[in-house]
Amino acid sequence: LCDIDNFSYKDIASFLSLPLGTVMSRLFRGRRLLQKQLWEYARKRGLVKDEIQH
Repeated sequence: LCDIDNFSYKDIASFLSLPLGTVMSRLFRGRRLLQKQLWEYARKRGLVKDEIQH
């Protein structure tokens, strides 16, 4: 709802009858999980290196 339909956190909390903090923390955790899964997907396919070399 937030990232696709551009609803505010407050609107989502109202729609789902959840506290605002719950909506915010669930979205944060979901985004973090998606980032980790996409990184692992890319790593397994050789699209990114395991470590950044300086």
